Amino acid sequence: MSATQIPIATASSGPRSESERWSRYGRVLVAGLLLSIAVLALFNFVLDPYGAYRALPLDMLWPYREGFETRIARAEILEHERCEDVILGTSRAQIALDPEHPVWGGRGCNLAITGTNAAEILTVLRRAIGTSGVRHVVLSLDFLAFQAGPPSHPEFFRSRFDPDLRPVDYHASLLLGSAASRASWQQLRDFRKQEQSPYHRLGRTDPGVRRRGRGARDGFVWALERLLPALASPSGVAYASRTVSELLEGVREARDRGIDVTLVLLPVHALELESLARFGHWDTFERWKRDLVAARSSQNLDSAPLWDCTGAFGPAVERVPPTEAHGLEMRWHWDSAHIRKELGDRVIDELARPPSEAASRSEERLCTALDPDTVDAVLARARAAQDAYRSEARDQVTLLDVVAQRVGLTASDQNR
Repeated sequence: MSATQIPIATASSGPRSESERWSRYGRVLVAGLLLSIAVLALFNFVLDPYGAYRALPLDMLWPYREGFETRIARAEILEHERCEDVILGTSRAQIALDPEHPVWGGRGCNLAITGTNAAEILTVLRRAIGTSGVRHVVLSLDFLAFQAGPPSHPEFFRSRFDPDLRPVDYHASLLLGSAASRASWQQLRDFRKQEQSPYHRLGRTDPGVRRRGRGARDGFVWALERLLPALASPSGVAYASRTVSELLEGVREARDRGIDVTLVLLPVHALELESLARFGHWDTFERWKRDLVAARSSQNLDSAPLWDCTGAFGPAVERVPPTEAHGLEMRWHWDSAHIRKELGDRVIDELARPPSEAASRSEERLCTALDPDTVDAVLARARAAQDAYRSEARDQVTLLDVVAQRVGLTASDQNR
């Protein structure tokens, strides 16, 4: 009897052991996968490239966080820092306006975003004014940001700025996403090489960190090579006046919540303004300013001052270094679109003055109040100043010809 049972036991034990082996392999595989996921999540949690968790005091890594340029990190600044005074706008404000300026008293945050538009700025504004503690918003207005269309950068929809963001998806992308992992590894590499990031903890960007011998003329050529083709293209500048009224509605919402708002058109170099004129956008540029004045009036925003700091006078006509001065920097400008912190500090100082003092010292100011009573005079003054610059700085204006030729634009592409 036992002899006949041995084959039966052997026959049944073979498949059972095979099944057990596969089950064991499956458990090991699942355990290894879960361990890998846990290690990756812990890695990104500790390195925290966007400043989302701040659980460990790794202060030595803060200067190396490339992720602070992202929309994700800028939303986290609002979440974690003491943001009573909030700076909004495009890269012009991100570079020029220092959130650590003494005016803010240690309460400033720069949430301006590179490559943004008015629709995205409006969403960020609403997020900011809905955040406890925000008392004042400086809203920098850039003509080229007032284009038709919703926020289009995919990163926007992975940040807290997106009102439809799901928390589960958000934290999964921060802890397990490929972008977060790349940012963490880059942070470690930069720390090892001691290559600091130009993006500061409170949101400002310092282009000087990455210049590495390239001077202001190179910066001007770089900026104009990107600007001129857009200005020459029929679809490159699609100004939408409704975006003005929509953004000013957001400003009214802020005022209704008791939050002070200051609107400002930051200075740009006269060559940037000359580019608008040359490619036929000057009239639209003036129309945009009139639309701002009209929308501000229609929203009853007298308590939200609007300052225009643009025009071919003062620092805006600073001379661009010649070709042979390859590494020479300028005092006030990084390139045609971006002013340096030193000029931004002057703007902040002016914005902090009481309106009465501003009126009494208008001849000393970089910025002029823009309202129904002044708009005609302000536009006429800017037009006359641009005509004078075009005539008196011909050697500077020729840089536009050089850049236009480099990017393949012909005389017929330009409206002289």
